[in-house]
Amino acid sequence: MRDPPGRDTRMWRWSYGPGIMLSAMYDWDDVVPGVGNFSSFASSVLDYYVNEQGSIGYNLQHGIRMPFDRAPGDKIGLFPEAYLRRAMRPDGGGLAGSDGKLSLAALNDYVLPFPYQLKDGTLARTVGWKGEPSGDLTLWGDDQFMGLTLAARAARAGAANRSAYLGFVVAQSLSFAARMADRGSAFPAPAGTGDGLFFHGVDATTGQPSCCKWGRANGWGMMSHAEVMAAVDDVAPSHPNRSDVLRVFTDHALAMARFQAPSGMWRQLVNDSTQWEETSVTAMTTYAIATGVRRGWLDSGTFLPVVRRAWPALAATVQANGTVTGICSGTGIGMTTGFYRDRPTSFMASQPGLGAVWRAARAVFLLNQGGDGGSAAGAAT
Repeated sequence: MRDPPGRDTRMWRWSYGPGIMLSAMYDWDDVVPGVGNFSSFASSVLDYYVNEQGSIGYNLQHGIRMPFDRAPGDKIGLFPEAYLRRAMRPDGGGLAGSDGKLSLAALNDYVLPFPYQLKDGTLARTVGWKGEPSGDLTLWGDDQFMGLTLAARAARAGAANRSAYLGFVVAQSLSFAARMADRGSAFPAPAGTGDGLFFHGVDATTGQPSCCKWGRANGWGMMSHAEVMAAVDDVAPSHPNRSDVLRVFTDHALAMARFQAPSGMWRQLVNDSTQWEETSVTAMTTYAIATGVRRGWLDSGTFLPVVRRAWPALAATVQANGTVTGICSGTGIGMTTGFYRDRPTSFMASQPGLGAVWRAARAVFLLNQGGDGGSAAGAAT
């Protein structure tokens, strides 16, 4: 928190990781008011970007067009979740206020019309992995959260287009699962084993998956399932695809539970027992399962023990000075298991994992308290 916001800063630059952390600060302030002075710090960062001419926040607020990112939530499309979170606080002005308008501008102008989509609208990227058989579009497991969260939260916040936003996230969630989850038939051996985990990437033209089931890619998916389920239940609990969305969540959660390490953690490659235990996938999975149990989406008898094993191990990654260990740095889609094994764990390059730890801690806190907490546009509470 001593690192100031700015384009050259490492911790609080406008990017998806810091956006998750800032939103988590508001989430925590809702359940434990005044904790760590989080909300005032988060607001100082958000204020900086709307006042800094030429920044993404300033451009969104003033209607200045920018080129699309290489991913739907890489920079423009996910960081504004923090503005939406602030907008929906009691004194935040709601969707009609400046923060609400900024977040909806990001959603309507840069996420929904994202130019790299499959014919059915599934979000994709032009960046694949070295040596893949096609230079066409690639599906990334990361984009389940990075591309869907802002729309899911805007729907829950009561946006005028909430039905369209909900339809978008439901369709995306089901399409990602159908194309990326290893259910056996879609990915014949040796690539597929039918273990239910998500590959890090899938070539959209050939359907060939990348080598590996990266932990954080599966963690992004798990958090996304919770976001989409919250949107369905808060906006249209009788939605015709509710059972389909819940099945995706349940199946993925069962797959993750089967690969939980004896320590309670999950590994850098979820299905590879030779890989190191990684913090961000553990935090994301703990958050999603704890939230699912508390909201009644996941069976408590099956999944509460999973949370009980995971939380002490995750808490142990937080050091006395506040740093968190074992978070894989941001990474592209790798070609080999060795690529993932050798990824660095620099604290300052691991913002998505830091935000996920905060989200997991809050989800476990709420599960233990038996309360809801948060606003309509907050985490999937």
